[in-house]
Amino acid sequence: MAYAVDNSYEADLEELTADTDEINEKFTRAAEHLKTLLPKIDSGTLLNLYGYYKQGTEGSCNIPRPNWYNTQGKAKWDAWNKLGNMSRTDSQRLYVEMIERLDPNFATAKTSSKEGWVTISTMHTDEKMLNDSEKSLTDYVKEGNSNQVRNILESLKLEEVTNLLNRLDEDGLGLIHWAADRGSSEILDTIIAFGANVNLVDVDNQTALHYASSCGHVDCIKVLLHNRINVNVKDSDGLDAKSVASDDNVKELLNAVA
Repeated sequence: MAYAVDNSYEADLEELTADTDEINEKFTRAAEHLKTLLPKIDSGTLLNLYGYYKQGTEGSCNIPRPNWYNTQGKAKWDAWNKLGNMSRTDSQRLYVEMIERLDPNFATAKTSSKEGWVTISTMHTDEKMLNDSEKSLTDYVKEGNSNQVRNILESLKLEEVTNLLNRLDEDGLGLIHWAADRGSSEILDTIIAFGANVNLVDVDNQTALHYASSCGHVDCIKVLLHNRINVNVKDSDGLDAKSVASDDNVKELLNAVA
C-alpha cells in the first residue's frame, strides 16, 4: 500500500511539473506577443497586465509604495500589490488568459526570439520605481516635483544648468517638453527662469507649446506664451501648436496671440 501511495504522489508531481512548464512557456510567449497589441490596449488593461507580470516573475510585491507625487509609479505599484499572495503560477495563467482575450489568435501567432517584459508606452514609457537617491533631474520633472527640481538646479554651476536644461534626452525630448507634457506649469516657470530655451525643439521639431496644446494644459500654455514662445514653429509634419490643439478653448487662446 505504501508503494502505491508513493507511486501516485510521483505521478501527480510529474503532472504538476508538466503543467507548470507549459504555463511558463505560454507566459513567456504572451509577454512577447503583447508588443504587437500595445496600440489597441487601454492603460487600465496594461496596468492589470503589469501587475500579473510582476507577480508572475517576482512574486508578491516587496517594495515600498512610491512617493505621493509619483502618480504613475503608484498606479503600477497598486496593480502589483493588490494581488497579495497570489502564486506565480496563477498570476502567469491569468496573464496568459488576458492576452488570449485580447487576441484570440495568440495561440497560433508567431513570436520573435526576444523575451521579457515590454515597455508600457501608454504610460509615458515604463518608468521604474526608483529610490530618491537614484532619481535624476528628469525623473523629478516627470513626477512634477517642483521643489526637488529647484533644489537640484540651485545646487549646480551655471554651465551645468544650461547643459541640462537645453539638451535632448534619449527619447528626443528636453526637460521643457516633459514639463509641458505632464502639465507642470510651476516647473515650466522654474526651468525657464533658470535658462531653459523656451523655443527648444524636440527630435520631431516640436516645441513645448505643441505638447501643452495637444494635451490641453492651459496653465502651461499661458506660461509659455508669457515667456514669448514662438507660436508659429511647425513640426516635421508641418503642424504648428494650433494645428494640434486638443480643443476649441486652446485654439482660441493661441489665436489671441497669433
